[in-house]
Formats: sequence, C-alpha cells, structure tokens
Amino acid sequence: MKKQALWLVVILLAVGGAYFAWSYLATDASEFSQSSACAYHEECGWTGSLTFGLGDPSVQKCPKCGRESVVPLAKCRKCGNRQILNDHLRSLFPDRKDIPEATRCKKCDGPIVHGD
Repeated sequence: MKKQALWLVVILLAVGGAYFAWSYLATDASEFSQSSACAYHEECGWTGSLTFGLGDPSVQKCPKCGRESVVPLAKCRKCGNRQILNDHLRSLFPDRKDIPEATRCKKCDGPIVHGD
C-alpha cells in the first residue's frame, strides 16, 4: 500500500511539473504589459495598460486620441504615484522649454528616475 501511495505522489508531481513547464514555455516572454499614459494628458486623459514587445518603440499610438503619444509610466518609490518621466515628455515635445530635467513626483515631490 505504501508503494502505491508513493507512486501516486510521484505521478502527481510529474504531471504537475509538466503542466507548469508547459505553461511557462507557452507564454510569450517577448511581450509585457505596462501602465502607460497619453502624453497629451490634459487634452486626452487616457491612462491604461498597453502591451509592449521587445524591440517596439517606447512611444505607442493612443487608443483614445490616435496620436503617437503613449509612453510608460514610472512609479515613485516613496508614495507609489505613477507618472510620465520628463525625459519622455522632452522627447515628444522638443520645443517646450518648461519641462524640467529631473522628474519630481506630483504627490510627494520625491525624485522619479528610469527603472522606477
């Protein structure tokens, strides 16, 4: 009876392991979803999650206004607020001189940098 129980456990572990291996290998690791927003936020106001693929440009087409203006949001380490990095805004609006170099959180005034 102990031998049968042991074999049952081995079979269940093998089936479970095969399932998790298949589900891991079946997912497309080259795509990821990221919280994003339209850079024309005052006019458009779109925020949401877009799927980016490896090698895709960092600026995507806005599903609401249709402009190539959706960029990923960065997260403040202090308070968790998400907002667009000033680097992205300066690249989209090169003529605007009022965009500061450093991105400061609009809620807590903490610094937000790439990778946050």
